[in-house]
Amino acid sequence: MGKAAIYRRWPDKESMILDVLGGYATATELWADTGSLGEDLRAFFGRCAEHLAEPTVARIVSDLLARVVRDEDFARALHERVGSVRRDRGIAMIDRAVDRGELPVDCDRELAADLVLAPLYWRLVVTRGEIDDGYIDRLVAVTIAAISAGVSPSR
Repeated sequence: MGKAAIYRRWPDKESMILDVLGGYATATELWADTGSLGEDLRAFFGRCAEHLAEPTVARIVSDLLARVVRDEDFARALHERVGSVRRDRGIAMIDRAVDRGELPVDCDRELAADLVLAPLYWRLVVTRGEIDDGYIDRLVAVTIAAISAGVSPSR
């Protein structure tokens, strides 16, 4: 696709990036509802790890994070189009687990969303560590234990 075709659809590069990332953030295949928090997390972590392990994706994510620090308008737009959607999906996953009795009713949903969304980015993008099935299994167990132990400050 040429630049002219791209600019007919998007007014600038940032709009294109936000549109593509927004579509990815809302992709239902990332957010499986398996009927089990452990399996939901395993599926989510596995799919994210596959995507973030791609060198091009890891480089783009690193560049986006650097841009967020420097550009408040871009940071706000990225949060609205991607961050808030992913956070809402993560909290919905936690709410389903609470409804099934897998997590305590008074668990801290905001902290839980942080625990679901952040570790893989840190591992793959910042430290460039490897992720295998064993790591994902440990991450699932630790995430569930941490969410179970975290009581919401507002309750």
